[in-house]
Amino acid sequence: GRLSRGGVLSLSTCFGSGKLSNLVEIDLSECGICDRDMCRLGFGFRINPCPKLETLGLEGNLITAEGVKAFVDLLLPESLPGLSVLRLSEQTGCGNEEEERAFAASMKSLRELASSQGKLKAAAFEADDPDESDEEDSDSESDSDSDESDSDSDSEAEEDESEDE
Repeated sequence: GRLSRGGVLSLSTCFGSGKLSNLVEIDLSECGICDRDMCRLGFGFRINPCPKLETLGLEGNLITAEGVKAFVDLLLPESLPGLSVLRLSEQTGCGNEEEERAFAASMKSLRELASSQGKLKAAAFEADDPDESDEEDSDSESDSDSDESDSDSDSEAEEDESEDE
C-alpha cells in the first residue's frame, strides 16, 4: 500500500516522541515514497535519532539517486548508528535498465560518501545492479541444470549396470 505524505510526516515526527526509538527494522517497501518523502525521513532521523534501527526497507518505491542523497545529507552520524541495511532495490523511479544501472552506481558512491562522513556503515546500501543479477541468475541456472543432468546420467548408468548382472 501507499503511505500518504501526511503518513511519512507523522512517521518522522514519531521518532521524536521516543515511540519508535527501540525499533530494529522498518519496512516501507512499496509505499509510494518519493524523493520529497526521503527528505522528510532524513529530517525525522536527524532530529530524532533511532540508535537501534538496523534495517530500513525502502524497496519498490519512487526514489531516485537525488532522493537518497538528500536523505544521507540530512543525517547526522548519531542519526542511525546501528543501521546495517538500507534496502533500495526495485525503485520504480528508474524507468529502464540504463537508469537502474545509473541508480546502482550512484548508490555505490553515496555509500562511500556516507561512510566517510560517519553517517552510515559502509555495507548499509542494497540496490540492484541489473548486470550483476542477470549474471548471477544465469550462473546459478546453468549450475543447477548441469547438476541435474549429471545425477540423471549417474542413475541411468547404475540401472544399466544392475540390468547387466
